[in-house]
Amino acid sequence: MIIAPPLASANVLGGALRTGLLNANTQGAGEQSRSQAIAENLNLMVDGNTITSNIVAESSQCTCTTGGPICEGSFFGNLSINGVPIAITGQPNQRVNLPVRGFITINEQIITGGGVFQQIKTKGLNIFVPGDANADISSADSKIVCSPQ
Repeated sequence: MIIAPPLASANVLGGALRTGLLNANTQGAGEQSRSQAIAENLNLMVDGNTITSNIVAESSQCTCTTGGPICEGSFFGNLSINGVPIAITGQPNQRVNLPVRGFITINEQIITGGGVFQQIKTKGLNIFVPGDANADISSADSKIVCSPQ
């Protein structure tokens, strides 16, 4: 198990990105691997937009099964853009357009692999504004190699 000590807060890019507690952990044993990343009190200002969330928590998990490897991700959190709450569906890769340009992908999941290997890369929020920002908030990756059946 790998556990990094939590970071109490972050304030970068001249205050354009501020957070509260940041925490991440990864563990793997036997036929399972999992990771989790959490960002609290997110406040990001980009391209005239203020993006906020009390918590962005993303997790990923890979497991060996009799049918081969299975990887999945999950998201817990909330999101507001310019003070307007966004309804989160819980489905992977939910896209929300920003008012002028760009978009946010909520619970972004990319699964790759084949045969006995599989991997998942997840991002709680991916904020993309062409030419200005491509920011990942709470990213978790897991992978696994299973014994052939």
